[in-house]
Amino acid sequence: MILKLLKRLLFWRKISQISHKNFQKRLSEIIQKDSFRQVIELDKLYHHILLELGYSGSFWNILKKNPREIDDIEIVWRLHKIRNRLVHDEKHISNHILHKDTQSYCREIKRILGKIKS
Repeated sequence: MILKLLKRLLFWRKISQISHKNFQKRLSEIIQKDSFRQVIELDKLYHHILLELGYSGSFWNILKKNPREIDDIEIVWRLHKIRNRLVHDEKHISNHILHKDTQSYCREIKRILGKIKS
């Protein structure tokens, strides 16, 4: 138990090369979609990456834990909130804003994938 906690505090969690490759493939597939779908699916992909790292729960609950693999939690929170607005509130966000947000999300996903590859 103590060893597990020390590993969590001192070391980055890692994923297998196969999982890494699958996440990269999924990212390239998502980029081909329209901006609305991209934001939703990038959010889901980020959640799946965190689940693969061993976190559990909803994306919101995982983000509340402030995973150390995430460089800037505020960016990820902002992007997740945009996804929630799209799904639950507003379907009409300008394509320009969505495009900018999808680029930010892609950068964040590439950043975390770069850190966690074993």
